[in-house]
Amino acid sequence: MCSSCVRVVCVPAFGPYCSSKCALQGYTDVIRHELGSYGVQVITISPGSFLTGMQEIQGLKNMIDTIWYQSSEDLRDEYGHDYLTKAKVFVNNLQAKMLSKDTTWVVNSYYEAIVARRPKLSSIIGWDAILLFYPISWFSPFVQLQIVKFVLYLLDAPIPAAVMRKKKNLKSN
Repeated sequence: MCSSCVRVVCVPAFGPYCSSKCALQGYTDVIRHELGSYGVQVITISPGSFLTGMQEIQGLKNMIDTIWYQSSEDLRDEYGHDYLTKAKVFVNNLQAKMLSKDTTWVVNSYYEAIVARRPKLSSIIGWDAILLFYPISWFSPFVQLQIVKFVLYLLDAPIPAAVMRKKKNLKSN
């Protein structure tokens, strides 16, 4: 089964994806137990951020446009009218900074899982998965939240205008 490192630390805007990967992990754990007595090994491969067709930039930008233009004017006001542009810039930057273009590690993990006499039951692949996502998962939810906020700050993630106004009002009081 191919899961994802985002099942251990969920990040904003990936709700459905994270949920599906968490469900997949639960299902994989169950069938690993159920099929183990029949000699069937169930393997989990959890890659980090690799450049695949899912992250195709134009497709993501089209999806952002669709959601934006289907939203009410009130909701767009809450996010701020420059949010759409900032979100698209963020997607471009995120791809350049976070996604590995070399998928050899993923392919090799699949190959090893298929041909190995005793394959690893779980493979975590990708430097972001090994050095970022899994270590963050060891912390409490509060600390995880602070780390993710900090990483998003470093990546210059867009912040809704309503949130910025609220922060500004709190500072002025």
